Amino acid sequence: MKLFPGHQIGKLLRYGGVGVVVTVLYSGLTGFFVEFLNAQAILASVGAFLLVLPVAYWGHREVSFRDNARGGRQLRRFVITMSAAFLVSSLSVLVLVNFLGAHYGFALLVTIIMVPLVNFFTLDQWVFRETAEHKKGPALKSASPGH
Repeated sequence: MKLFPGHQIGKLLRYGGVGVVVTVLYSGLTGFFVEFLNAQAILASVGAFLLVLPVAYWGHREVSFRDNARGGRQLRRFVITMSAAFLVSSLSVLVLVNFLGAHYGFALLVTIIMVPLVNFFTLDQWVFRETAEHKKGPALKSASPGH
């Protein structure tokens, strides 16, 4: 079994592109809040996350996963996934640096690699999965084994 089958490569590349745009926006907003509004870094980070969340949702729905669904369930799942990722990345840095004595660069590298990979699979298999199944249509679903 391949980690990324051929049909997933395009989706993964689109996901990465949207991720870069969202990361630049998030970083820029965080820096602006800290440097120009004298906000504490953690508050600036949370504020930037909240402001970028709708952009991330739109980008991943429309570009990364090319999903046509519009619904509260999908949006709730997206918010849960992104909020969990934000908490996990923040806690990972805290634990690795403050409790285990790792260099912050190592902690950053770990979160930069792990969080997007976990998010990709979560978004693909949980948040946007239902729509992908609907795209198959009833004829293809009934023709598949076990139906």
